[in-house]
Amino acid sequence: MSIKEIIIERYPITLGQFLKYSAIVSDGMEARDIIASGTVAINGEIDTRRGRKLFPGDTVTVDTDQYQCSRSGAFVERTGSRTRCESDG
Repeated sequence: MSIKEIIIERYPITLGQFLKYSAIVSDGMEARDIIASGTVAINGEIDTRRGRKLFPGDTVTVDTDQYQCSRSGAFVERTGSRTRCESDG
């Protein structure tokens, strides 16, 4: 299974916004329903909060599909609960 990189320019982004932006869902109501169903995990843990804030390096799993939050031109290193993001230039 490959991870699809989703480039986000402004962080933090909420889980609901992320699902809409990445075209996983078509609108906020669909985002609310899929999140409430318990099929969405952030970094391997199920989360049912539509307002959950995501940061560069976070991995979102919906069913069996994985997406990684990324920032354009950035290197992301994730250690435990901390994320370090450095620009390429």
